[in-house]
Amino acid sequence: DRGFLAKKNAHKKRQRRSKKPKTWAVHGPGVGQGKRRPIDIFRAILDDLMGPERDEPESAIARRKMIWDDDVDKYFLAGLSPYEVLRGTNKDAPVVLPGIEEWDKICYPALRREFQALPKEVRDAYGYEFDLWRLLKDVCGKMDLLIDKRRNEL
Repeated sequence: DRGFLAKKNAHKKRQRRSKKPKTWAVHGPGVGQGKRRPIDIFRAILDDLMGPERDEPESAIARRKMIWDDDVDKYFLAGLSPYEVLRGTNKDAPVVLPGIEEWDKICYPALRREFQALPKEVRDAYGYEFDLWRLLKDVCGKMDLLIDKRRNEL
């Protein structure tokens, strides 16, 4: 009897340990990465909303990142990042804004303030505002075509 019960209890323990970890049901970064502490979830959400430099002084950010760095979202510097605004909106976002799923540029509010403080001639030399205008014009044109197509389907 004892041998049988010991084997049965050991089997139950293995079954309990082999269960998949539960995931937290929240919207934001890290969803589905296993069980996480609530503080880590809130940190990830704050990083997503306010940028990863939210706890650092602006002088440290200015020393570390430059306006022309590859991982900086240039559209955000110019005033608005359509990739951030349209991310997760609906199924038409990839049609209107190609590459939205792979967009990995980071929005740095401190760099945006630094860029906006530059004289207009210097900002024009970078060309980020013109690129944003061109992208928004393209997005509006594609959206108009999509609306006309859907209107004709009705």
